[in-house]
Amino acid sequence: MLGTWRPRRRSSTPARARRVVARTAAAGMVIAAIAAMTTPATAKTNADALAPTVARHYCGNNVYALQTIPHTGFNPLTATDAQLAANELPPRPTSPGDLATWKRFVTAGRGMSTCPVATTNRTHVLHDSAPAVTPNALPAQYAEHSPNWAGNIDDDHYYTNAYTTFHVPAADGTSGAYYYKSVWDGIGQGDSYAYPLAQGGVDADWLSNHLSYCLWWELYPWNDSQDVDCTNVHYGDLIYVHSHLSHNDAWVYISNETTGKTYGYSYTASQDIWPDNTAEWIVERPDISGYYPKTSKGTVTFTSAHASGSVSYTDAGDLPHYYTTMWNCTNGPDEQLAYPGGIDSSGGYSVYIQNYGTETKADACSTW
Repeated sequence: MLGTWRPRRRSSTPARARRVVARTAAAGMVIAAIAAMTTPATAKTNADALAPTVARHYCGNNVYALQTIPHTGFNPLTATDAQLAANELPPRPTSPGDLATWKRFVTAGRGMSTCPVATTNRTHVLHDSAPAVTPNALPAQYAEHSPNWAGNIDDDHYYTNAYTTFHVPAADGTSGAYYYKSVWDGIGQGDSYAYPLAQGGVDADWLSNHLSYCLWWELYPWNDSQDVDCTNVHYGDLIYVHSHLSHNDAWVYISNETTGKTYGYSYTASQDIWPDNTAEWIVERPDISGYYPKTSKGTVTFTSAHASGSVSYTDAGDLPHYYTTMWNCTNGPDEQLAYPGGIDSSGGYSVYIQNYGTETKADACSTW
């Protein structure tokens, strides 16, 4: 029987990390102190992008809840995508339905984020096997097998920001069983405290006939994954995530454009931290108590994926990247579970999860 999740990380075999399934709703993590201080958001995208100010409330354990206050004169309806990103707002979508949702969201006021709730742990490991040299429509550098990741990873630049939009996918499974699916973007791989992983996204899980949808964020390995909303998240909601990691500066913003809620969190580390030149947009299944579980089937579509840092705000597909496909790994890759499609001109792509897979002991993948 599967147990608790542990935080996502990248281990000695290039690994990645992430979050929870058995959510311990740690009874009220109360705001210990309110630091009524505002700081200029100088680390945001583009110095000339009408940068906002950021108010911070201390939540304890080196975590701050954030509120973005737009620059005077900033007009989201006429702003560029870079200016929107600098003000923690999603890019302008093209589909009529999403555009109407976006307009309501960007013109509404935004309040201070509530403090997140620490969860039980999940581990997320990406096993770097030999590249899979098979034909694929993606103009990527190479392909890779993973026991629990499917998506794209940008590399070969100094990335400090990953941005994405997507609709909350459906949780899917069979009666009486457990299936897990996480959708997120991130900066870094979490190899060490010096080179952590900043990430945020949504879980869409089928837990023995109960559907569970949660927004979460994490800076691994510095803090455990933290749930930020498990009540007002539903299938089909339009989600925007901006993950940031630069030298000694880590934060994640998650917006549910459908409900009008934005959550922002930063973490103050006790030593120097750095990004490791990767940005990623991933669908995954977690390591739960040393086992990879069955994954929740279905299609997940990133309607946009962008990165910036030493490069300007750019579509993921216009940057050096490689892609990864998810496989069962007992005695080798015996069943493909999920794979990404081609990246379009807006940086968007779909990940197709065609098989549930089987519960697999994670250790079995160490020599895959």
